Amino acid sequence: MLKLIGKLETGRPTVLFLSGANVSPCVFDQVESDGEFQFAAVDYCQSDGPWDLPKLGERVCELIREQNLGATALAGWSAGGGIAMAAAVREPTLIRGLFLSNTGPTGKGHGNPSFPDQILEHWGESAFFEKLLRGWFSRPLPPLLHERLFDYIASVKKDCAYELAVSVRAVDFREGLRAYRGLVTIAHGVLDTARTFAHVEMMKQSMPQADVFPLENAGHASVIENKSGWQAAFASFLRKVQAVL
Repeated sequence: MLKLIGKLETGRPTVLFLSGANVSPCVFDQVESDGEFQFAAVDYCQSDGPWDLPKLGERVCELIREQNLGATALAGWSAGGGIAMAAAVREPTLIRGLFLSNTGPTGKGHGNPSFPDQILEHWGESAFFEKLLRGWFSRPLPPLLHERLFDYIASVKKDCAYELAVSVRAVDFREGLRAYRGLVTIAHGVLDTARTFAHVEMMKQSMPQADVFPLENAGHASVIENKSGWQAAFASFLRKVQAVL
């Protein structure tokens, strides 16, 4: 079963957060709500495998049913956005909305194709973890957040990191997402070099109903680097979901 952070009540409108691959769900700690929605994070990296995106999307759908949740939306950042899209493709009527941050529907044009091999060779090395952290953020992290994220990535199993890296580069949800009719909001850091606005355009082509919020002064980790802009986009998304409940 997938590990949940946060307590959930049966039947309440819910947002499940999905962080990036090998990234602590603590990046969502600052997210606020008006109280209508309950929040929880899915800590899939600290759950048992398998860890490929389609299977994780399926398991998120199973989790929603097991918990007997009310109307459920998914907020996914980076690889977490891929998992959210996988869930929406699998069960488009179960997922009421998608809030997607610096992600994409396919591995086309994404990142370093040799990254899975680098994981096999260097996972467990402190210098490798530091390099990953620097790549996720466009500016230095606050020391306490850096420590939390470093400790988390050091706790992730190599098998998990490798399987996620391979899957992110292999999937293509573009055709499947054309059947998704739920609400979609995309909040995208404009300085991101891993997931560029070409990936935003791919998502828009598959889901033309998506609203797009470009986030200035933010790179890949827009949820951290432009908290106010990300929160404003998220609040707009919640209002729209609430209006159709």
